[in-house]
Amino acid sequence: MKCTRLLFSTLLLPILMGCPQRPAPQEPDEVDYIGDPDGPYDPLSLRAMAARRGFYVGTAVNQECMEGSEVLHLLYRDILSNQFNMTVAENEMKMHSLQPAQGSFNFYHADVMASFAREHGQIMRGHTLVWHAGIPNWIKTGGFTPAQLDAIMSNHIVT
Repeated sequence: MKCTRLLFSTLLLPILMGCPQRPAPQEPDEVDYIGDPDGPYDPLSLRAMAARRGFYVGTAVNQECMEGSEVLHLLYRDILSNQFNMTVAENEMKMHSLQPAQGSFNFYHADVMASFAREHGQIMRGHTLVWHAGIPNWIKTGGFTPAQLDAIMSNHIVT
């Protein structure tokens, strides 16, 4: 199950314990989401160890695994919020999720993930703007010309 992959990411703990300390990366006008190493998180969490060394530790997040009140969903959210200071959308920011029909955008799942990251002091990263497995069917079957595809992608990017 996709949701259990996150549990295995905690195996990085011994690796982080041996990493040398280095200064936090600086990005202009960015809130320091790397975090306070003495903050409200377990001092042995991946998040706290990364903060002490000045870097981000993140994981790909599946929004479906965040929903619900089953124990696995609660555990998933708890691990996400306590172990990581960076969230990366697994599929929720790929084109097939954001624009399932031409010109029809749906940001709901991406917004839920962004809100979760914000509430837990995490930065959020998207990835793979265009990916072969993330192209919606309407593009695959649309028979568009290269000029039309350029216009479709431009519209997708600026929306």
